[in-house]
Amino acid sequence: MVCLIILICALKTKTRRSRIPSRIIEHRDRVRDEIMRQIVGNDRCRDIIRMGPQAFLSLCTILREQGGLRHTRRATKEEQVAKFLYIVGHNVRNRAMSFFFRRSGETVSRHFHRVLQAVIELEEVYLKQPDGTHVPQEILDNHRFNPYFKINECQDCVGAIDCTHVRVKVPVEHAPRYRGRKEYPTQNVFAACSFDLKFTYVLPGWEGTASDSRIVKSALTREYALKVPQGKYYLADVGFTLKACLITPYRGERYHLQEYSRNPPQNEHPNENLIDEVQREVASGSGFQEGHQTHRENNDDSARGELIRDNSDMEANKKKAREPKAAVVLSWTTAMNEVLIDAYLHQQTLGNKNGNAMTKNAMDIILQELHNHFPDKLNSKEKIKDHMKHLKSKFTSCYDLFKNGLSGFAWDPITSMWIAEPEVWKKLIEARPEAVEWRTKPTLFYDKLAQLFGKDRATGEDAETAAEIRARATRTGITIEDIDNLVFANEASIEGFEADDGVPLEPSPIRPSAARSQVVNSSGPKKNDDINTSDLGKSILEMVEVFKMNTVELNKKQNNTGGEDIWAQLVDIGVEPASLLDVYVHLVKNPDDLKAFNGVPLQMRKELLHRLVPNYYPNY
Repeated sequence: MVCLIILICALKTKTRRSRIPSRIIEHRDRVRDEIMRQIVGNDRCRDIIRMGPQAFLSLCTILREQGGLRHTRRATKEEQVAKFLYIVGHNVRNRAMSFFFRRSGETVSRHFHRVLQAVIELEEVYLKQPDGTHVPQEILDNHRFNPYFKINECQDCVGAIDCTHVRVKVPVEHAPRYRGRKEYPTQNVFAACSFDLKFTYVLPGWEGTASDSRIVKSALTREYALKVPQGKYYLADVGFTLKACLITPYRGERYHLQEYSRNPPQNEHPNENLIDEVQREVASGSGFQEGHQTHRENNDDSARGELIRDNSDMEANKKKAREPKAAVVLSWTTAMNEVLIDAYLHQQTLGNKNGNAMTKNAMDIILQELHNHFPDKLNSKEKIKDHMKHLKSKFTSCYDLFKNGLSGFAWDPITSMWIAEPEVWKKLIEARPEAVEWRTKPTLFYDKLAQLFGKDRATGEDAETAAEIRARATRTGITIEDIDNLVFANEASIEGFEADDGVPLEPSPIRPSAARSQVVNSSGPKKNDDINTSDLGKSILEMVEVFKMNTVELNKKQNNTGGEDIWAQLVDIGVEPASLLDVYVHLVKNPDDLKAFNGVPLQMRKELLHRLVPNYYPNY
């Protein structure tokens, strides 16, 4: 550690930067200037950075004035923003941007995060949640929205919410948590927008396996939460839970646009019954979906899409007729569940689990295992998979509550129940009322199911809003500018060391007199740089040798204890004189046993000798 500190100090004493040849620097500057001229002044600007030249310059100004983006010593803010937009617009890799802009990969990454930080700083300016003080003009001016989304002065819609899956790249061990409905890992990004098509709230970071209802619950309860004004509500799809602040469609009803195009409304009067139902749901916070269908059968909305509904039902009936019906309903017992879970665990240990599912060969083995234990039970792969989904759904509700180790709680493998002090239970039930059922309800095979599904369960640990990211950066106190200052403090730039000086470059446009002057002026510092680099290299080699010597001596000290020290330790712990010589010879000939002997506390060494030395029985 001392040697590493000395090495860092030696690096900081370097006063001059290892210079890249001036002709290479000039060539790279010309390439960057030409790229920026093409971006700003070309008609194909939209194809490159997904916006026009004027919008690009306006964005750069906003990021400078409101986001705090600044020029660096060697890159303009326009170049940084252009690289950022090209990466996010075309999913370009870092090494490709490094080639096009003649920058190192570290520089491209740092510039990308500078712009990203500036964009995050715009959150409080552009992501404004509605306060509910006025009705959106888009509702008042639209006869399709006004009767339904403007119920009265206190209850009206403020926007819509939804989730969308965005593809991500994660480590292999975390991929099962992100691989949900898609065949590739995704993030389930939650967003809310107003009727003027502006985003008002965004929560990225949840794993792709997380359900929409779980994410909206997190959005409503976190520190920087989705705010719903009193008496207002958001529109949501059927993937969300019906709440006082969320209105979801009725299941079984058709809301697609094609219904309205083929069967337009028959009159101009709004459906008063439908408005009354929505008003009661907003007031009560619960949906009385049973019985709604009876009230709505006689109105005009029930006639819309009738032809489409009949055709769909006919196709569904044909499909059901082709499917064979199950002959016997399989009743799963506790013994069958245990055999099934053990078989799944065994196949997972063998590496036969591909993401969230078992391989075909593993499923054949599991099915055969069940047949061997329960030959009288008719089983199939489909029934096994369906039952495992059922077990997983029951497990996840408990796992999400206790998080596999909630403070103050422990799972008892004998009773299969969660145990805790009454005060701890009381606090949990007050905070989470759904926990009351687990106080008296056993959770069978929780430890095994945790091994099967625990690590693949979405946790939302990486979910953060822009406001939370800004708050975290404020707490840590580390900014991108601090990183820039650290980079510039150590002038040994990593940019351009891979350059090939033998590659012919186009002549420099500098005037001959200026070029000669530049060569003369650079000859002096170059020699000093060579001297400094040589001295630094010698210092590093010397410190490496010292570090190696210290490491060798430390290993000798740890592994090779002197004979006098061993004998003295044996006498101190009270080894019998008759056995002292045999024990001493054994430890000297067996370095591993000697290491184990020195690694235990002094009062336990005599007991350890009984296990290490054959035929040695200590007297106590």
